[in-house]
Amino acid sequence: MFEIRVICDPDDTDRIVAALDSTFTVGTVSVYPTRDGKQNRLYAHASHPAGRPEPEAGPAPVPADEAYAGAPSLLREMFDVLEMGQEVDPSEEEGYVSALTWTYLVRRAALLDRIALQEAATCPPGTAAESAETAETAAWALAVLGHKHGSDPDAGVREWPRDYVRQQYKACLDPFDDGLCPVHPNPDL
Repeated sequence: MFEIRVICDPDDTDRIVAALDSTFTVGTVSVYPTRDGKQNRLYAHASHPAGRPEPEAGPAPVPADEAYAGAPSLLREMFDVLEMGQEVDPSEEEGYVSALTWTYLVRRAALLDRIALQEAATCPPGTAAESAETAETAAWALAVLGHKHGSDPDAGVREWPRDYVRQQYKACLDPFDDGLCPVHPNPDL
């Protein structure tokens, strides 16, 4: 099931509704004028017609407690992310992204996600909502950059973009050939 939104000229409304009905299994199409009254807004919930399979959902989201099981404390992570940020070239985000930059961006987005999770559990709703919005913005930015450079964010972004951050953070925890973990470069601190 997905939602369809269309803005069109009033003269095209019937033709578009008919096209939606012939292409998808559509519920009631709601029609509203735009604010200026010059066009119509069409809203409908739809699914693929019978016989056509829904797209695959991708891998299951990584729960926060699983993704961050081996993570350092928030204070330690803040220190490490700030330290890494001094070594990263910000212009890389537009072009080629090195492993160091990618790791930094994943860790930064994961840090914001962890802060939002903690605030959701301990702070008033207004404060928690602001943190959640910041975490989601960082997650979308990471997913767009990942998609641009060959990572597949669609699996984690379909339902909630912060799932993609958790998926990428958990991937950073996998063992490396040289024995060093880019997520925890200073384990003794």
